[in-house]
Amino acid sequence: MKVLFLVPEPFFVIRGSSVTVRAWIRTLTEAGHKVDMICHPEGRDEDLGAAAVRRTWSCAGSLLLRDLCMFFVAAAMCIRARYDVIHALNQSAVSAVLLKRLFKLRVVYDLDLDPAEVFGDGARLTRGLRSAAAGRLERSVLKRADAVVVSSATRAERARAAGAVAKVEEIDDPPYDCPMGENRDGGVQLRQELGIGTAPVVLYTGSFADSQQMDLLLRAARLVHDQQPEVRFLMAGEKTAEIPRLARLAATLDIADRCILTGLKSMGQISALLAAASVLVSPRLRPSRTFSKLFTYMLSNRVIVATRMADQARVLDSGCAILTLPQPDELAGGILRALDEPLLSRGLAREAWSRAAAEHTMASFKHRVRGFYQQLAAGEKTSA
Repeated sequence: MKVLFLVPEPFFVIRGSSVTVRAWIRTLTEAGHKVDMICHPEGRDEDLGAAAVRRTWSCAGSLLLRDLCMFFVAAAMCIRARYDVIHALNQSAVSAVLLKRLFKLRVVYDLDLDPAEVFGDGARLTRGLRSAAAGRLERSVLKRADAVVVSSATRAERARAAGAVAKVEEIDDPPYDCPMGENRDGGVQLRQELGIGTAPVVLYTGSFADSQQMDLLLRAARLVHDQQPEVRFLMAGEKTAEIPRLARLAATLDIADRCILTGLKSMGQISALLAAASVLVSPRLRPSRTFSKLFTYMLSNRVIVATRMADQARVLDSGCAILTLPQPDELAGGILRALDEPLLSRGLAREAWSRAAAEHTMASFKHRVRGFYQQLAAGEKTSA
């Protein structure tokens, strides 16, 4: 089939949604499908095999203006090429159902984020109105999409409750597509480069944009420092414009010399970061799509300390991770427990690896994606 992917965000950046989109596109092209993708102008070039990437025009402004740009670019591409399917991520599904009417194609709605998560930023006075309007649009899309893809049972239930008439398919996100073996040499080299030596390292990877989450982690780091001053906190992520603010907070907390803030330069760097870590931390404060990172953490054979959030609880429990309340003292207590009880930490890490290796590998993800699109193609042939 010929597939047009709509990705209303920067691509490629090292975060869950980009990692998942890349895995979808690579899997489909490997299976023989012809794939084109439209995304925002920001991001780095990435090898997508035979897939073609078209970036929208560079335009500052609201999310609505960016979505309009994507709609017009997609319409122009649909005029030039006959697509069988539009695979639309989040709010780009609104454009997809309009194009469905014009060009008689099928729509896969990839429901990654709730409308409130997409439109939750901005002026507080209009936030509720925008979220309500987005919710109505989403319900309309769910009634018109030919298939809905979600990454969790919670989102599947919400999609069905909101009126999805098509089949709702649950496909877990993939782990990061990077070497998952023990990269001891890379870990040792990274420790030398950062001047960490043999000190215990607590690692965070992800976006720095969620200021509340990062503040929670730094305040927990201060409490850990009071008990074990030799521990280093290594924080590597996207949105590096936030690093100066975080560095100022670390200085205010008097732990600047114990916190290393750095950008994620490449996917290959992740295996070295994981090898250098003693403890992996995921300090979520609100629901978010974190499965790619969590599956990667689980496959690293390192103990995980995470806050008790609904999305994380779907993947992690007390049998494979240390879970805490989303408060600085609770998170610090979980980190200290991971450091102080090595037997417990090794047991939890082994169990996490075992679960992820059984169900959440790149191979299992590819199998599900290929099967889903085979069913989609079979349905298309039957209806023709």
